[in-house]
Formats: sequence, C-alpha cells, structure tokens
Amino acid sequence: MHLMTNEDFLIKEFVVPVWDNEILNVTFIPSSNSYAFINGIEIVSMPSGLYLSGREIPLVAGVVGKSFSLDNITTSLETLYRLNVGGIRIENVKDTGMYRTWGQDEGYLVGSDWTSPLLNKSKPLQFTASTPAYTAPEEVYTTSRMMSNDSSFNSKASMTWKFSVDAGFYYLVRLHFCELLKEVTGPGQHVFDIFINNQTAEKCIDVFSMSGGNGFPMYIDYIVMADNGMQGKDLWLALHPQNAVYVDSFLNGLEIFKLNQSDGNLAGPNPDPISSPAPPVWHQRDEEN
Repeated sequence: MHLMTNEDFLIKEFVVPVWDNEILNVTFIPSSNSYAFINGIEIVSMPSGLYLSGREIPLVAGVVGKSFSLDNITTSLETLYRLNVGGIRIENVKDTGMYRTWGQDEGYLVGSDWTSPLLNKSKPLQFTASTPAYTAPEEVYTTSRMMSNDSSFNSKASMTWKFSVDAGFYYLVRLHFCELLKEVTGPGQHVFDIFINNQTAEKCIDVFSMSGGNGFPMYIDYIVMADNGMQGKDLWLALHPQNAVYVDSFLNGLEIFKLNQSDGNLAGPNPDPISSPAPPVWHQRDEEN
C-alpha cells in the first residue's frame, strides 16, 4: 500500500447506475484490526449514456477476442486512468460539468519520445449526437500524441503505453480521437491499427472516415480481460501505422475503467510499493502561501 503522509490525499472515483426511485447507499466496512474513515464524498450526476447506456439500449463495446455486452443495471465502474494524451493536465473545474480530472500521459509511454504537435485549432470542433460536447473537454480533442516525421521509422514502430491494473477483472478502455491535420482531406490517408495486450483490437482505423471528417471528435470503447495469468498485471496499448499517405498514428485521450465482478466486487490486492507505480489518483497538496 502506498504510504499516505499528511501531504497526500487519495481520491477514488466510481460510476454507479442509480435509476428512478432507487437509493444510493455508501457503506464503509473496515478490515480486521483496522478502521474505516472518509474525509469527503461528492456525488455528481452525468448523462445516462456517457459510460453506461440507459436500460433500453445497453452499451455494447468491442471485446478484444470476443463480443461483450456491458450490463447497464448492475455494472459499476472504477476510474483508473483518465488522460489528456499529448496535452497538459486538465483540472476538474475545466471539465464539461462533471468535475473529471484529465492527467498527462508521459509517465505511461514506453520507448521513443513521441511528439505532441501544435495542431490546427482554427477550425472549430464538430461534435455530433454520437459524441456530444460533454464527452470530454475540447482541450482533449485539440491536442494529441503522434509519432515522428520519419515515415520509414514509423512504419517499423508502434506508439505504446503501459498501465498497471489488477488481474481478474474486465476493463473498459475508451480511446478518444479527432483528426486535426489539415493535410488530411479524405478517407484512407491516415490509417493505423490498435492493439491491446498484444491482441488486435482494430485494424485499419481511419478516424477521418469513421468520425465524419476533419475536426469531428469520436471515441471507441473496448472491453479487455486482465486474466490472472497476465504477467506483471500490466495493460498494454499500442498503435501501429498502416502504409498510407501519412504513415503515422495518433491518440487524443484515454480512459480506463475497472468493471465490477459478478458479486459486485471492485477490490484488488494492495499494490506493492516497490514494483508498482503509485496510482494516478494520488495527488500532492499545493503548498500554502
């Protein structure tokens, strides 16, 4: 367990479905020879279809290796990672009304120091019914992580991130995209593959074509199982470019949620402070003036 000092505090965030005429109960039960305490609780409502669709239309996410229907009645989510990829940290007061904090991705990159280009912001974003403006702050979609200017090097490489997770759980991985390169003017010009845990999640993704054009935000959901035999309990994400006009891959934002087990459990083992990095939800208090 990460040692808390009087300078640290911990925030745990969950997405819990609560329907009409239902009551949300929050109960703390201490472990043996311990005690439970809480300093504060915030409850924020959000659109029913943002992460868990309404009862009539359950969210169906592509599962790496098989299909998966996400139950929107008994499924709860624990937020593990929420990143503004290639951009600055976005504080919760600058979110779209749901007080979500978007961290930076540098600490999770593996290998080469990929670029964070200054993208064309002169054209306003075009949000759609499938990706409403509250999905993520505009800053998420107007910054990105890309590869290099060397197409030959890019064709032999993958842009990769690694995230520490608990084995024995399903995870919802949400990837945010927006094609902002003004040079991309049509389908098939900027195409890449998505791999999660060394399995193909998506072949030949064309954000321009899938989203509706340049400047149209979109996201894709995947469900992946971190089985108990997974070495190191790490979740790997890799993007590899196809041989197109622009041999490159990019990502604007990322969210990873842990799904509860069939008995409702979301608890994992205490992290090893030596081998595991501190979770992204730990924050350092600003020093008082």
